[in-house]
Amino acid sequence: MSIFRWRFLVGPLVTIVASGGFLLVDRYLYSVPTPGSLLFFSVLFGAYVGGVIPGLISAALCLSFSAILLSEPGQFLVLQPENLKRWIVLALLAPSTALVVGTLQSRARRERERIVAAHSELDTIRAALDQVDYGVMLLDGDLRVQFMNRAIFRNGALRERVLGEKPPATELLREFATSGVYPVPADKINRFIAKSLKIVRTGDPTPIDLHLTDGNIVRVRCNILPDGGRMLTYTDVTDLVRNAEQLEELATTDGLTALYNHRHFMKLAETEWNRYRRHGRPLSLLMFDIDFFKSFNDRFGHEVGDQVLFHVAALSREERRETDIVARIGGEEFAILLPETGIDDAGVAAERLRKQIEESDMQCDGKNLTITVSIGIAEAQPDMRDVGDLLKNADQALYIAKRTGRNRIVPARKRPLTIVPAMKVSLQSV
Repeated sequence: MSIFRWRFLVGPLVTIVASGGFLLVDRYLYSVPTPGSLLFFSVLFGAYVGGVIPGLISAALCLSFSAILLSEPGQFLVLQPENLKRWIVLALLAPSTALVVGTLQSRARRERERIVAAHSELDTIRAALDQVDYGVMLLDGDLRVQFMNRAIFRNGALRERVLGEKPPATELLREFATSGVYPVPADKINRFIAKSLKIVRTGDPTPIDLHLTDGNIVRVRCNILPDGGRMLTYTDVTDLVRNAEQLEELATTDGLTALYNHRHFMKLAETEWNRYRRHGRPLSLLMFDIDFFKSFNDRFGHEVGDQVLFHVAALSREERRETDIVARIGGEEFAILLPETGIDDAGVAAERLRKQIEESDMQCDGKNLTITVSIGIAEAQPDMRDVGDLLKNADQALYIAKRTGRNRIVPARKRPLTIVPAMKVSLQSV
């Protein structure tokens, strides 16, 4: 029998049993008031245990049996005058009491059931959160921890707390900063804690990526809860970030040489051009291509041609400064953008690169292949409309370098171009 049925029947059953006992008491002790009051108590019990309906059933049984107890012997509801008032009071009180007590008890029982269900649901949620791989932390309005799942302790190298312990967020941040999981210098721990607390207090939902000591990346996000608390989530995004970096690399670099591709070079060049226009700082560009590149493909095959491209790209990367932007523009043509560099210094860098490529032979089938490049140089000028004009000037200078013998550099100036006749550049001409 279900608990609902038990509650529904127990009140009326107790009333019936009590009534039978009360009849015996009345018969042998000739005491009507005491059985009547005890019978009324059974109404309270029925309403308390079962609720409104069982209480009213108990009240009906109570009135029926009290009528038998208080009536003239052998006559139902023929009351003796001295018992009439007693029965009327019982008739008024029993149903109303059953209704009030039953209603209150039903509400209380529903509330208890709701609380039990809520606790059960909360326990289920806690158990589920303990199984997930990402960390979840709930803070109250005073930034004290209300809940942390196991992933927080596991990934943050934190000490597990006993049930009911609610440490402040400051304590956990200090424990995290000193655990070695995240590289925080000893003299910057307090700054790290203060900065983290500021983010949590403001409830800034902007995700923050933490690069952990083991190389993994954890993304932290803070959200404000309706009660004024905070929810912090810690998600391992190592694979996601690395995949994104790989995709970005594929989109911005040339697959053969690992230099920037033409599209990304133009984007970076536009940024440097805008900086030049704002601050008036010098900006130069080298454009160069491999001399007689087609002959490498024709004589040795495209595989060797690819090796030549890779060889030149590697040397270009070695010769560049950290701020220089090196790219493969297309085919055998390359470009190097030199911020904060005038055309004279660009000429020196171009000659150094030309010489390095010429003197670094490449091995192919036991033979040494000598590779040379032709280089055109241009410097940004105030009358240029955009970075396209800079590329056009450098490309024109490159064309002249190729037409006049190759393996040389040619600077582009506002005055007629000066052609370098020898393999080595003359600093007076640049």
